[in-house]
Amino acid sequence: MGYSTIEGMIRQSTNNPMKNYEVLKNGKSIGIAGSLALVVEAIRDLESDMNRLTEHSPYTIGVTI
Repeated sequence: MGYSTIEGMIRQSTNNPMKNYEVLKNGKSIGIAGSLALVVEAIRDLESDMNRLTEHSPYTIGVTI
Protein backbone atom coordinates (compact mmCIF):
# COMPACT_ATOMS: atom_id res chain seq x y z
CA MET A 1 0.00 0.00 0.00
CA GLY A 2 2.55 2.66 1.07
CA TYR A 3 0.28 5.61 1.79
CA SER A 4 -1.51 7.13 4.77
CA THR A 5 -5.06 6.39 5.85
CA ILE A 6 -6.33 9.78 4.66
CA GLU A 7 -4.63 9.35 1.30
CA GLY A 8 -6.17 5.89 0.98
CA MET A 9 -9.63 7.30 1.73
CA ILE A 10 -9.19 9.98 -0.92
CA ARG A 11 -7.95 7.41 -3.45
CA GLN A 12 -11.03 5.27 -2.76
CA SER A 13 -13.40 8.22 -3.10
CA THR A 14 -12.00 9.27 -6.48
CA ASN A 15 -11.84 7.17 -9.61
CA ASN A 16 -8.89 9.12 -10.96
CA PRO A 17 -5.86 9.25 -8.64
CA MET A 18 -4.08 11.54 -11.12
CA LYS A 19 -6.25 14.56 -10.33
CA ASN A 20 -4.63 17.71 -9.04
CA TYR A 21 -5.30 18.68 -5.46
CA GLU A 22 -4.84 21.84 -3.42
CA VAL A 23 -4.39 22.78 0.21
CA LEU A 24 -7.33 24.69 1.68
CA LYS A 25 -7.21 26.67 4.91
CA ASN A 26 -10.65 27.27 6.34
CA GLY A 27 -12.07 26.39 2.92
CA LYS A 28 -9.91 28.82 0.90
CA SER A 29 -6.94 27.95 -1.29
CA ILE A 30 -3.53 28.93 0.06
CA GLY A 31 -1.78 28.48 -3.28
CA ILE A 32 -0.27 25.02 -2.80
CA ALA A 33 -1.40 22.58 -5.48
CA GLY A 34 -0.13 19.41 -7.10
CA SER A 35 -0.28 15.67 -6.70
CA LEU A 36 -2.01 14.08 -3.75
CA ALA A 37 1.34 13.09 -2.25
CA LEU A 38 2.63 16.67 -2.47
CA VAL A 39 -0.49 18.12 -0.87
CA VAL A 40 -0.49 15.53 1.96
CA GLU A 41 3.17 16.30 2.71
CA ALA A 42 2.49 20.05 2.64
CA ILE A 43 -0.35 19.68 5.15
CA ARG A 44 1.83 17.50 7.39
CA ASP A 45 4.47 20.22 7.33
CA LEU A 46 1.93 22.98 8.03
CA GLU A 47 0.50 20.99 10.96
CA SER A 48 3.88 20.04 12.44
CA ASP A 49 3.91 22.92 14.93
CA MET A 50 0.31 22.41 16.03
CA ASN A 51 -0.64 20.90 19.37
CA ARG A 52 -3.20 18.38 18.14
CA LEU A 53 -4.53 17.89 21.68
CA THR A 54 -5.73 21.50 21.86
CA GLU A 55 -5.97 22.65 18.23
CA HIS A 56 -8.05 21.47 15.29
CA SER A 57 -6.37 21.64 11.91
CA PRO A 58 -7.76 24.35 9.61
CA TYR A 59 -6.30 22.52 6.58
CA THR A 60 -8.19 20.27 4.19
CA ILE A 61 -7.61 18.89 0.70
CA GLY A 62 -9.58 20.17 -2.26
CA VAL A 63 -9.71 18.91 -5.83
CA THR A 64 -8.72 21.48 -8.44
CA ILE A 65 -10.91 21.87 -11.49
